[in-house]
Amino acid sequence: MKKFICLIIIIFTSMAFGANKFEYAKVKVSGPQDIKFMVSNNIDVDRTSFSGKGFPESLTVFVDQERFEIIEKEGYAITWEPMKLPKDATDFRYNEDIGDSMLVWQNRYPDICKRIQIGTSVQGRPLWVLKITDNINIEEAELEMKFVSTMHGDEVTGVEMEMYMIEDILNGYQANNDTMRFIVDNTELYVMPLMNPDGMAYGPGGRYNANNIDLNRDFPEGLYSEPNVAEADEPEIDALINWSNDHNFVLSTNYHGGALVANYGYDIDTGISNYSYAPAPDDEHLTWLAYNYSSRNTPMFNSASFTDGITNGSEWYQVTGGMQDWNYRYYNDIDMTLEISMTKWPAFSEMAGYWQDNRDAMFWYLSAAHKGIYGLVTDLDTGLPLEATIEITGIDKEYYTDPDLGDYYRVLKAGTYSMTVSAPGYFPQTINNIVVTDDTGVFKEATEVNVQLLIGANPDITLSQTDTLRISSAPGSTGLNTFNIGNIDTEDLIYSLSIAYPQGGKASGGPDTFGYTWKDSDEGDGPVYAWEDITGTGTALNLSDDQESSPISLGFSVNFYGTVYNSIVIGDNGAATFTGTDLSSTNPMIPSGSSPNAIIAPFWDDMDASSNSSDNIYYYSDAGNGKFIIQWNQIVNYSGSSKNTFEIILYQDGRIVFQYNSMNGILDACTVGIESNTGLDGLSLAYNSSYVKNNLAIEFNPNFLPQWLSLDTVSGTIIQSGSDMVTATADATDLSYGSYYADIIISSNDPDESILMLPVKFMVTDLLSSPVNVIPNAATSSCSLSWDVVSGATVYKVYRSTDPYAGFVEIGTSGINSYIDNDVLTGNKYFYYVTADNSK
Repeated sequence: MKKFICLIIIIFTSMAFGANKFEYAKVKVSGPQDIKFMVSNNIDVDRTSFSGKGFPESLTVFVDQERFEIIEKEGYAITWEPMKLPKDATDFRYNEDIGDSMLVWQNRYPDICKRIQIGTSVQGRPLWVLKITDNINIEEAELEMKFVSTMHGDEVTGVEMEMYMIEDILNGYQANNDTMRFIVDNTELYVMPLMNPDGMAYGPGGRYNANNIDLNRDFPEGLYSEPNVAEADEPEIDALINWSNDHNFVLSTNYHGGALVANYGYDIDTGISNYSYAPAPDDEHLTWLAYNYSSRNTPMFNSASFTDGITNGSEWYQVTGGMQDWNYRYYNDIDMTLEISMTKWPAFSEMAGYWQDNRDAMFWYLSAAHKGIYGLVTDLDTGLPLEATIEITGIDKEYYTDPDLGDYYRVLKAGTYSMTVSAPGYFPQTINNIVVTDDTGVFKEATEVNVQLLIGANPDITLSQTDTLRISSAPGSTGLNTFNIGNIDTEDLIYSLSIAYPQGGKASGGPDTFGYTWKDSDEGDGPVYAWEDITGTGTALNLSDDQESSPISLGFSVNFYGTVYNSIVIGDNGAATFTGTDLSSTNPMIPSGSSPNAIIAPFWDDMDASSNSSDNIYYYSDAGNGKFIIQWNQIVNYSGSSKNTFEIILYQDGRIVFQYNSMNGILDACTVGIESNTGLDGLSLAYNSSYVKNNLAIEFNPNFLPQWLSLDTVSGTIIQSGSDMVTATADATDLSYGSYYADIIISSNDPDESILMLPVKFMVTDLLSSPVNVIPNAATSSCSLSWDVVSGATVYKVYRSTDPYAGFVEIGTSGINSYIDNDVLTGNKYFYYVTADNSK
């Protein structure tokens, strides 16, 4: 037995994650400014440090030696407090044991459970999930629910709780227990006891994954509109994303350790400061779920730290990139973070007691998925399922049906509700006075409301131009072409037109929607680093920590994302804005719809220009040369000592240059990029990642071109069988010889084709104007073409392709305004255009 224990210890201590070893440490603190220091220095503060009642006297941090020394150097009292495993730690079920157990259950109960691998960890361990439902291989109209545990690999109590729950359900089903039969027969349940198997295998200090990533701080953050994709070093998060994309989860849990509390969302929200309540749209229903879990877990409910054993995440301690908010914001999946043991890794001998504390709460939570409103949404005439939107009056959040079967499940506490169901192309339907009850039993108490939607009277848009609209003119002149918008259905068609100019050219990044691209000086054709020091000529701002300047005149006007500005606000924290006032110490992901917007951010981080270690921030308007310069000169990070010198050069022609002269200290906790005044467009070069370095230059180019295309109609209403002719005019003024491209965007109330794009190609050439009203007339093996006569034309050239956007080849010429193409294949689709020439 002694040899066996020795072997296990060797396994724990030899499985190094990365170059730096992380461990827990305790830091004495006095107020929120200490939290600010920790965050600004990229130090992981354990949320369980906060009791929910007053500011703590000390924080638990998870750090490597480098960060330990940063804290110590700042004068904080800090001591290592490494986690110690209980003597019976090897009795826990690790990843291989979990996989083996699931395989045994699958073989024993093949009709109701199935082991699934949803991904692989950094170190190659399978990520196991057990699916439990009747008709295991058939997709049914049943609600989908998931239990997840131990995304922090050293918080292991939830592993055993979920394994106990599985055993209870499967054994109870076999024994014909009514509760377990109901769960299996009416739920598609997925259980993932161990999300971070590498961390658990590592043992003490295995909080992170094997790439030293905190999985509960690195999910896509919906608050910042981050793309719902994982980074390359997060295969565990990638697996959760792909898994959720394939399902329609209604209710979820994620189990943790280190505290006793049921935590509900939001963990963070726009405009809500840390330690303040951030209600989600479903707030009263989230608190109901949390309270009912806690009230069935006596130690949690009697917590000395949290009233009734529950807390709002933001009010406890704000977390970005958490799984709970990610589930809710990206998937409408109500998720609860359940901290179920004060000790992260208790003795295995205590697991039976923890199961006694959690069993009733877990099964009540399972039953809660069956409380509220549920049903099917189908087409009234065909009975086919619909992808519909479900809205509850008074709750500002849209939920959706499962498009495969049309079923929906809306978890709600007891009450009387009004619900509106809508789908594109159908009349919406509102159902009032829906009564939801809530008894204590597990059996289904949700109110069934099946909805049949009637197809609405809809417009049906048609376009006379099915391929690229071509216009040509000589330099300095204009050309035009026309197309028709029609309506072939009974409802009036309401449309509007707009123009977009796709941007071209090589770039290291972009273009964004507006057209900005960027290159840095590492590119062969990128900008040249040429530092412009303005400390002797510029004006010093003398800003306090986290302060912004008042608007400062540029000395000229500049176009930024289509809006003209003549002043700018400069912030202490390494960024400037044309419209905002709160360039806070917390750097966001950009673009983000939350304020501030219209941002230029060369190095947005928690900086402190007022520190005695910093110099100053300077600005200088060189209107004669059409540029405005802002220089952050030897500015330290908050409570830091490493100095950073960088600048913005804003040009009157719209170009923006960032230059980095001397960058020191922590460089992977900043935001670098630009953002539009709406916050919906922008370019992000770095977000809490390493990029900037000494002697680097970055240039942003708006790629402005003259707005050469105009339309004689921008909106209209078309009755049944009616049409509107639209004339598109292209102006070659200030354009050189060549081809230019644009898209006419046609927005309408046609539910099937609400957005259509008509490509436009403008050729600035000495050719005559393009023939208009080109009409094809297809026969069995030929296609005849005719068009309007072009004055002065002596010959017409006919081009053909099977692709409306490329590949056109000249197939013939004609001296008159018609042509017959005898080389067509039945079943093929062809696109034509015609040019006019006056060559002899």
